[in-house]
Amino acid sequence: MSLVNKTLEVEKYVSLGYKMLSQETHLIVLQTHWPNVKSSNAQRDAESNVTSQKSNAKTYSS
Repeated sequence: MSLVNKTLEVEKYVSLGYKMLSQETHLIVLQTHWPNVKSSNAQRDAESNVTSQKSNAKTYSS
């Protein structure tokens, strides 16, 4: 009986540790990817501005 209790106790701590680890990983993923999302949006906006400026320049020059 004590082996069963020990196994249940170990399972409880393992699942608790896994939950904490997955939450921590989720936070790390958010922290590392959120700035990339912002910068990629800014980069895309800058590229579209350059593209529109080029097309405007072509329109004026022709």
